Amino acid sequence: MIKKFKDKPPIGGHKDPAYSAMIASVDESVGRIVKTLDKLGLTDNTLVIFSSDNGGVGGYQRAGLSKEGITDNAAA
Repeated sequence: MIKKFKDKPPIGGHKDPAYSAMIASVDESVGRIVKTLDKLGLTDNTLVIFSSDNGGVGGYQRAGLSKEGITDNAAA
């Protein structure tokens, strides 16, 4: 999935194709869940809540990598 985003221009400061691929993967997964709810006739009585507390994709410098970005929330 990373290949899909590798040659795309940055948008709003986001320029990491791996991060874009992760977001797209989550979007596809949520879509599959909603589609299954539709097939089972449960959509009207189901509330889907998506929550994340993982923060940004930081920690590159700590791991010895030279990768910085707007989602990097690692200590400087």
